[in-house]
Amino acid sequence: MQPCEPLKPTDDSTEMLPLIVKSMRVTTRPQREEPCIIKEGDMEIIRDDLKGFKIPPRTPCRVILNNQTLSIFQTDNFEDIMFSVTLKEMSLQKQPNDVNCLRVTNERSKESKGICALAIAKESQKDNIKSWIKNIDMFKNACQEGLKSAPLFPPKGTIPNQEPSSNPAIAAK
Repeated sequence: MQPCEPLKPTDDSTEMLPLIVKSMRVTTRPQREEPCIIKEGDMEIIRDDLKGFKIPPRTPCRVILNNQTLSIFQTDNFEDIMFSVTLKEMSLQKQPNDVNCLRVTNERSKESKGICALAIAKESQKDNIKSWIKNIDMFKNACQEGLKSAPLFPPKGTIPNQEPSSNPAIAAK
């Protein structure tokens, strides 16, 4: 075996090709958005937990927002959860160096994760991150108004069209 011959500074026989990055969907699940019920979509997570990188790498993730929590998953599998926070304990900040990213913080534990719009989304990254911010605000504030808890067993006669029970044990109460 022979070692490769080193390139000479004047050698112009080497052609530098442009960098091409191809992205695909993170998950096979559909991107869903139902106001005050659920919003789920593919994003990128800033992996500042991985050491040894000058700039923390970004990896695809699945973000699910419902009327109680925001959760980040590595894959379609719900066991691959990376971060979850209740809306009551959550705060948002814009990432200082990237307008297409935001930082989600659990105010109780002080743990935080950076998430960014994915370049393959149907809309621009800027519009995508604005949509997430708007939806998080709506789910955290406006949607909570209608979620006042109802009693598990409401008093008799308070449910519209409630028929009297034919069960003697229930009717006697």
